[in-house]
Amino acid sequence: MHALSKSFGDVHALRDLDLDVRPGEIFGFLGPNGAGKTTTIRLLLGLLRPTAVAAWILGFNAHTQGPRARRAVSCVPSEDALYDFMSVAAYLETVAPPGPSVQRRRAGLLERLDLDPDRRIKALSQGNRRKVALVAGLQADTPVYLLDEPTAALDPLIQQEFNRTMRDYRAEGRTVFMSTHVLSEAEALCDRVGILRAGSLVAVESVAELKRARVRRLVVRFVHPAPPDAAFRDARVARRNAHATRSRSRSQGPSTRRSRRSRSSTSRT
Repeated sequence: MHALSKSFGDVHALRDLDLDVRPGEIFGFLGPNGAGKTTTIRLLLGLLRPTAVAAWILGFNAHTQGPRARRAVSCVPSEDALYDFMSVAAYLETVAPPGPSVQRRRAGLLERLDLDPDRRIKALSQGNRRKVALVAGLQADTPVYLLDEPTAALDPLIQQEFNRTMRDYRAEGRTVFMSTHVLSEAEALCDRVGILRAGSLVAVESVAELKRARVRRLVVRFVHPAPPDAAFRDARVARRNAHATRSRSRSQGPSTRRSRRSRSSTSRT
């Protein structure tokens, strides 16, 4: 993506986005709701026309060479648009690309995500509907995966299994571009993270750099009971007075102190 921009009238949803995603990496697109993450993914899929420049997927222009670019991509959208009258198995078979490897991948994903293929989609909970969308997108054998908020509504155990699946895809040399607004999720899974704010890319960092830059809280626990406020204040005043006395002694020098001792001995005489 080079200087990729998209405006809706006077609203600038995306401004001059420059970003390269490396082959074989999991790239996290991090930002709050409304930052422009979904707009970026729709531009990559050719579902929106860019206002300026364009994006490329494996060398193909996502707008002018849309069909060739999309053949290299599988997508999991943020919204689960499923056919409620179908069973899980029938729906996944309907949306699957042809090929024997797809069936093997689908069977593995159903097992890993603990999804019953015989159930009706209409009877599924929100979390299970999200699993159907994940299997539908991840069953395809493509080099690039675009995932928009993929773990929304998933329980923690299934999120962990999803993370393991994405690491397996990365080990196979596949590229994963996923949007999220959860920092901990990006830190747990991604190799690099791009931070989007109000349509502008403000940073691209490795996860290690991101962790170092995080604000940390330090909790101090006393071995012995902490002193009361009044006693602490008195001790602080005493230290300040002692410091002032030492400072005056150093500024007066040894001659001044000898003169004071001489006057004191004279007065006693």
